[in-house]
Amino acid sequence: MKVILAGPIPPPHGGVSVHVERLRTRLLQEGASVEVRNEQQPGEGFFTFLRRIGIVGLGEFKGILHCHIHNPWTLAAAGLRSRLGGTVVVTVHNPRTPGSFSKMPLHRRLLLRKALQGVKHWIAVSDEVCSSLIALGVEPSRVHVIPAYLSPPLDEWRATSLPIGVRAVLDAWDHCIVMSAFHLRSEGGGNIYGVESVIPLLQRLEKDHLSAGLAVFVAQMGPEVDSLVAEIEALGLSHRFCLVGDSTPLGPTLTRASLYLRPTRSDGDSVSVREALDSNVSVLASDVCERPPGVETYAFGKEEDLYARVCELLENREQPSPDVDAGGEAAFQAILKVYQQARKSDGR
Repeated sequence: MKVILAGPIPPPHGGVSVHVERLRTRLLQEGASVEVRNEQQPGEGFFTFLRRIGIVGLGEFKGILHCHIHNPWTLAAAGLRSRLGGTVVVTVHNPRTPGSFSKMPLHRRLLLRKALQGVKHWIAVSDEVCSSLIALGVEPSRVHVIPAYLSPPLDEWRATSLPIGVRAVLDAWDHCIVMSAFHLRSEGGGNIYGVESVIPLLQRLEKDHLSAGLAVFVAQMGPEVDSLVAEIEALGLSHRFCLVGDSTPLGPTLTRASLYLRPTRSDGDSVSVREALDSNVSVLASDVCERPPGVETYAFGKEEDLYARVCELLENREQPSPDVDAGGEAAFQAILKVYQQARKSDGR
């Protein structure tokens, strides 16, 4: 089996890039021939980009093109490729992606809707994404709901030591709370990953003399990161805090953490949430969307509720039960089944 994965790979370590990288690894382990072709590069023409990732110019390519890129016109081109005889699978990771198309002018929206109908094989990472695709006119029978989380290969964790800052937090405090964000930029009234919760949480931990520190993983560094660190230092809270940059996998730290915190203002089926569950770490997340079984939630925007739930989980140290299924191998097998169905229906 030949597969082209069109999408990002680490670094930085974001949900989509981690998924694509692990999917490549598992496919190679299954004996597949796999290429990864990344997102559009700065200064690269759109047609050149489409040719490079394999949507155009592949001729009689008999493999599977699996697209993880959410640009609307890339998806439209994928639909055209499918209509012309290619086997195309599209995974939509972000629940906001289909809804963002509604902001386009009507004639473009109708054109895109028609083009998307050419894609016969869709993977939605959650029921919410599935519903959004159906609202765009995608036939329900063409959409498979498969969580994006794939279990990490053993060498991914073994090859990575704990970051120095995380070691310092673990040495200084009884508990290490972990957060992660792709970036810290403000969008639509705040940071989507809930970075606004960091300083109030640190202040309460300090005020109440709770033996806990916070490790925040950020995939894309920027001026907002510098501002956060400077503010934490100015408040005298840096002894409870460490920042981990873009080239460090989350997994090894999760195995030593007491709690994974996901205070997002909107979210999808988070890879990091499922990875924490798979690591048998308690997970506390905002109630902005449906969360996987085993995740504790709090009322988003209610800092008192957030802090109370953090204290409760740290005090009780209630670990997820062993029967909590984060997805992992089952998700990979489901993707293979989609590939098999796609090849059969397309006569490959």
